[in-house]
Amino acid sequence: MRHVAWDFDVLREHARRVEQVGDDVGEAASAVRSLRLGDGAFGLLCSFLVAPAGVITSAAAEMIGDSDALLQRTGRQLRETARDGEEFENAVVDTLRAMNGEFE
Repeated sequence: MRHVAWDFDVLREHARRVEQVGDDVGEAASAVRSLRLGDGAFGLLCSFLVAPAGVITSAAAEMIGDSDALLQRTGRQLRETARDGEEFENAVVDTLRAMNGEFE
């Protein structure tokens, strides 16, 4: 028989790390959003590239921002899983203690 145990503190620590990665990704998204290409960004000869580059930059910022949101949501869900698991574990322990008292 195999013993399975959850370490809820480890799960919460993992949630914190996931959220930190999300913060870093959010910082990258903010940096991309602040990028403004002027008409002379590619020189006169390649000035036609400014509009497509702006569209690509905007799409990249949106996707990076979505990644940040996903990581933050995952961190919250990991914390909720740890909380729910602890609540369940405590309820089981309480029930077993109550049952043990009935048999003594």
